[in-house]
Amino acid sequence: MKEIALPDMPRLESLAAFRAALLEARRQPVRLVAANASGASAALAQLLLAAKAQWDADGAEFVVSSTSDALMLHFKILGLDIENMVEKAI
Repeated sequence: MKEIALPDMPRLESLAAFRAALLEARRQPVRLVAANASGASAALAQLLLAAKAQWDADGAEFVVSSTSDALMLHFKILGLDIENMVEKAI
């Protein structure tokens, strides 16, 4: 499974690199590692939603791991519930 780090702060420059990494990993199972992500933005939310929809259409696994409570709160403030993307601990 390909691991891609979520940007620590979702600024345009880091989001462009994140988008490029997603495009490179297309059609492969992907785990987005959110361990260092300290914030969310509408642009990041849009990228995640579009990527999740594409990975679902491709039939490939797409999960987010190592999310903090603060990051989840940022997504909820934006109106995005990413619980269906978050990898569950076994």
